[in-house]
Amino acid sequence: MLLQGNKISKSYNKIDVLNNVDISVSSGEIVSIVGRSGAGKSTLLYILSSLEDPDKGDVLVDGINLKSLSKNQLAHFRNQNIGFIFQFHNLLPEFDALENVCIPGYISEKNRKDVERQGRYLLDFLDLSERIHHRPDELSGGEQQRVAVARSLINNPSIIFADEPSGNLDSKNSKQLFDLIKKLNRELDKTFVLVTHNLEFASIAKRILKIEDGKIK
Repeated sequence: MLLQGNKISKSYNKIDVLNNVDISVSSGEIVSIVGRSGAGKSTLLYILSSLEDPDKGDVLVDGINLKSLSKNQLAHFRNQNIGFIFQFHNLLPEFDALENVCIPGYISEKNRKDVERQGRYLLDFLDLSERIHHRPDELSGGEQQRVAVARSLINNPSIIFADEPSGNLDSKNSKQLFDLIKKLNRELDKTFVLVTHNLEFASIAKRILKIEDGKIK
C-alpha cells in the first residue's frame, strides 16, 4: 500500500473536523475526495501530504510513518516523495517556466544539468516546450497550471496531492487538466489523491470518497 491513514482525527477550536478516518491508496490509483465546504476534505489532504499534523492517528507513505521523522527529515522526505498541485499555481513571477519547474530539484541539491534536463522533458510532455523561457505573466491560466503540474513531478514523487486544482480554471482549461491527470496516470503510472467539489473532475478517479460528519462515507 503506497499511502495509509490510520484513525486520523483533527479538531479546530474544539470542533471535530476529522474523526478516526481510515484511508488507503495503492500505487497507480487516482482517488478523489469530495464533500461539502467545511467537511474536512482539504484538512485530510494536508494531513496525508504531511503539511499538517493530525491530533491523533498515523500517516504512512511508502511504509514510512511520518511521525517517525524529524522536522528536517520530513522536509527532505516531502521534497523527494510528494508532489503538490494547488488551486493557485504559486509560480514565482521573476522566474521563467523552466526555472519554476526546477525549483524543487534545485532544493534537493541534485545535479543542476540533470534537473533541467528533466524539467525540459516534463514541459515537452505537457506541450509547453515553446513556452519554456516565458515568465508566468506571459502564460495563460491553463499554461500556468500545467507548469505547476510539471513542478510537482520534477523529483519523480511517489504520490501527487491536488487540492481543488481546477478551481481557478475555466471549463476548457479544467477539461485539459482532467485529461492531463489521466494521461500522467496512464502513461507515467502516477498516483493522485484529488480534493475537488467538481463531480466531473472527481469522476476521473477509480474511487470517490465522500467526507461527511468527519468520516468517510
